[in-house]
This record gives sequence, C-alpha cells and structure tokens, in this order.
Amino acid sequence: MVNYEELTWEEIRDIDKDRVVILPIATIEDHGPHLPVNTDGIITKVLCEKLAESMPDETILLPIVTYGYSPHHEDFPGSLNIGYDTLIRYVVDIGKDLAKHGFKRLLIVNGHGSNGAPVEIAHKRINYETDGKILCASCFYLSGDKSVKAISKVRKSKFPGGMGHACELETSLMLVVRPDLVKMDKARKDMNYPEDTDLFMDWSDGALSFMPFWSTISETGTAGDPTVATKKTGDFLLKVAVDELCERVKILRRLDYNKYSKRVDHHS
Repeated sequence: MVNYEELTWEEIRDIDKDRVVILPIATIEDHGPHLPVNTDGIITKVLCEKLAESMPDETILLPIVTYGYSPHHEDFPGSLNIGYDTLIRYVVDIGKDLAKHGFKRLLIVNGHGSNGAPVEIAHKRINYETDGKILCASCFYLSGDKSVKAISKVRKSKFPGGMGHACELETSLMLVVRPDLVKMDKARKDMNYPEDTDLFMDWSDGALSFMPFWSTISETGTAGDPTVATKKTGDFLLKVAVDELCERVKILRRLDYNKYSKRVDHHS
C-alpha cells in the first residue's frame, strides 16, 4: 500500500502518475447511542486502506477528509458540520493540486450520504477546472448493483428502513473494524423516516429525495435497526465493499486518458 502522506517530495515527483489516487471523505455526526461520531470516517478509511492494500501497484491513498456536510444532524451533540460550499472548494483544491503535480486519475470515495451532492459537484469541477488534466470520479461504497444484491442476501432488518444510518449495515461493519467502539447494549431500533411510493430511506433511498432535520425523524440518532447487526454480516459486506471499490479503480484506469484529457473546441 502506498500512502501519499508518507512519501517524500522526490518520491512523489518520480512515482507513476497514472496510478489512481484515492481520496476518502466522511463526516463527524451522531450515530445513535451505540456508535461513535466518527463512524463514517472509520469505515470509509478502512475500506480505502483495504482497497489500497489490494491494489498496491495501481493506487495511492490520500489522508481522509474527516469533516463533511451534516447540517441536519446539528440537534444532536457532537456533530461538526462543514458548509457545502466550503467542502466543495476544499475537495476541488485538493484535486487541482494533484493535477499540478502530474497525477492523472482521482477517485473520491464518499462515506456519508449528504456529502453526495457536494462531492459530485466537486469531482465535476476538478475535471473542468483542470481542463481534464486529471480524470476525477466519485462514488459511495456498497452502492453498485452487485452490492445491492449482496446486501439483500444477508440483511435481517426490514426493507425499506432497516439500513439507513447507524443501522444494521454500519453497525455490522463497525463490529468488524472497531468492535471496541460498539455498544450493542445501547443499540435501539429507530425507524421513523416517512414511507410513501418513492419516498423511503434505506442504504439505497427512494427516488424522491427529502431530508428534514434529523431530530424530526429519529429519537436516538439512528435510522434503522442496529439490533440485528452481526460480525458475520459485517465480514461479508466488508469484502463486498472492497471488491466493489477495486472494480471502480479498474474502470477509472481503463478510461483513455489521451481521449478524455483533450478538449475539442467546436466554435471555429
């Protein structure tokens, strides 16, 4: 595994710039009474480390962006919200400097749902504001078709609603990566998000997007059923998540850099 922060400037100068640079991003927010406020960061960091370990000659791992966009969680003590515009500019600046140093490919791995829109804007701006010098893409973990099917095989909680936040999924993963921080005796089922035709919360939400203040839909900070979480489920989903991220790196590496890094001006 190659950690960007452990390299010297000479090593960064000389390293293969066609490697995919991995940028994990998360947030600090309430995760029920049973999980720490850095749950998203812990899980996302571990997933990206395992990704980098699985593909040591094709990736470089950046330090995680710990803080994210979580204004709806501010009624719960501990949440630290970064404005969406600040988050976008922060991530864009990282991408633009990577392009200046000659890196060609960047994958942003997001581990917090409400970072989704800012991260998508950021990855597009990185592409546009570097004139395509770095090919940037973003993703959320356990969100592809294979992952959705894998989740359905092992879940014990109700669909929809059982896997939303500090839920069966996140709690199961934490039982694997940081069991010392999980307080299962305090885990509570809390499923009060509204459900309608296209409106529901789960690991993959309904088509209609709606996010009120978290305190209006959750008494505990949880959205889902963490009481059914198990280490066995966590072990299975951890492998699925890493495999999915490895495939996304392969896709990004298959993109033709010479094609997508050269603009064509059709004005003349």
